[in-house]
Amino acid sequence: MATNPSYWGREPVLGPAPRRVRSRAPLALPALVGTAGIEKRARLRDLSTSGAMVETPDKLELGAEVTLRCGGLQRTGTIVWGHLHRSGIQFHAPLDERDIELQLARSEQVVTNQRLRAGGFVPVICK
Repeated sequence: MATNPSYWGREPVLGPAPRRVRSRAPLALPALVGTAGIEKRARLRDLSTSGAMVETPDKLELGAEVTLRCGGLQRTGTIVWGHLHRSGIQFHAPLDERDIELQLARSEQVVTNQRLRAGGFVPVICK
């Protein structure tokens, strides 16, 4: 069995890292990640009721306690994994599904606005 030293920021755990139980919603939203009193710009890449993946210019320290802010969303959590500029946050308290739906709607609007500014094609759905 392999060891996984980054899981939960504890001592190495034997065997593969456990799989997440909840599905994640893919996003592309600007966010802020605060740790030790300093907020860093980030991009929220995915979100579930139990956690999130963020991209930051600098690596976030494994085991660090952080606050994620994105739009009206604010959650505290712990960095439980990291790879290059991506980090996984496990929330201390779960999100409500409505919070995820609101962030998904915001992300879709951000992507649409970016396409419009770039002169890209935005499909119109007629019913």
